[in-house]
Amino acid sequence: TGKLDEAWGYQWVPDKPDVRGVRKFETASGMAVSDKFVFVSDSKAKVIRRFDRTTSAEKPFSLAPVIDEPLDLAIGKNGNLLVLTNKGVVEIDPDGKLLRNPLITGIVGPQGIDVDPFTGDIYVSLSGTPAKPVNQIWQYTAEGKATGAKLGRGGDFNGRWTPDTFAFATGSADFTIDASGGIWVNTGL
Repeated sequence: TGKLDEAWGYQWVPDKPDVRGVRKFETASGMAVSDKFVFVSDSKAKVIRRFDRTTSAEKPFSLAPVIDEPLDLAIGKNGNLLVLTNKGVVEIDPDGKLLRNPLITGIVGPQGIDVDPFTGDIYVSLSGTPAKPVNQIWQYTAEGKATGAKLGRGGDFNGRWTPDTFAFATGSADFTIDASGGIWVNTGL
């Protein structure tokens, strides 16, 4: 409408290059928050952007990491950023230096990543492929080694809900790990 929205406090302007100095995202796909920064992955632009947690100002990396399709982000117990991609998990330091590429491989249909705050274990939700659905959360050590632990029944859910049936393949399921190490799952069903 071009009129200032009182509740929002912004006036819509088409193709405005930035808002409060922040460039627009092509496809923001993941976010992680550390003690100093907020990291946001932009899967279409193939970049990870860093913002000051206190001022919200964008703080570009001195060495911008080039990561193919960053899907989701998590902060490792060591304070490094874990980046989930279609090919695995990459670890970079808070300044953008590539540390381990890859940290984790052999994942199919990655959807989300989180870290246990006590153990540092890494959890990755996987959808699989249409021909071979996974629909589980897999556990890895902080060093990226598979533990063999898998949460959820797995396979095709066929629209039938049970507490251990996840629908990561639909793109609507998600999970998080709370400050006590508890895993909370939105099954997507």
